[in-house]
Amino acid sequence: MTIARTLCAAAAAALSLLPNGPAAAQSLLSATGLGTPLEAVDARARGLGGVPLGLPEPQMSLVNPAAAVGLPAAGLTVTFQADEISGAAGDRAQDYSTARFPVVQVAFPIGERVVAQLGYAAVLDQNWAVTREDSILITGERLAVLDRFRSSGGVARLRGGVGYRLLPRLDVGAAVDVYTGAARDTAYRIFTVGGLLPSVTATTYEWRGVGLGAGARWRGEAFSLSAALSGGGSLTAAAQDSGVVSKEYSL
Repeated sequence: MTIARTLCAAAAAALSLLPNGPAAAQSLLSATGLGTPLEAVDARARGLGGVPLGLPEPQMSLVNPAAAVGLPAAGLTVTFQADEISGAAGDRAQDYSTARFPVVQVAFPIGERVVAQLGYAAVLDQNWAVTREDSILITGERLAVLDRFRSSGGVARLRGGVGYRLLPRLDVGAAVDVYTGAARDTAYRIFTVGGLLPSVTATTYEWRGVGLGAGARWRGEAFSLSAALSGGGSLTAAAQDSGVVSKEYSL
């Protein structure tokens, strides 16, 4: 028994060195300028370093639909994510705090082997802005301009799932994800000299998409194993203004 516990501890230590979160090959959302990806994990997983898988006790999860199997009663969780951010660009620095949209989850056990879950959480934060000083040539005169691009909005996910106890130690689950949201992109051009009026153009996009998820959890005497995956379908940004092309991304 001592040897077994030592091996389990060594395995847990080795696994803790692996990076948590989705593999880079699973999604290109963060690499295509769509916004800041937000992890839909509860306070318990956040306190454990952001690890949402492999916990032995049942829990509500927007990552693994099988994780809630075994809950003794219906429950509700609400988790806020507060951020303290420091930014610097050149000789300018700024410190500020923010609270992102909460993770809301409910679970309803149905008998001893089935549990239904419903959750809602933000997926992408698209609130950001950039400013650049430039100059353009107008009627033979070069004028200084200040260009500013601002994005406001985000994408959220509504997940409905079911978990089932397939074997005494093995739980499985499946889920359907519905993505919704909106973002407004605004471009400003301000003439700092010359007395010309500024120009403003704006476009609104509505996000929508459908995805699938699945997961499993095996509970041993000394340790537990969990796995989850999600994907399928596409995420579409439908332009609400004429003359603007809609965009589509694979989930």
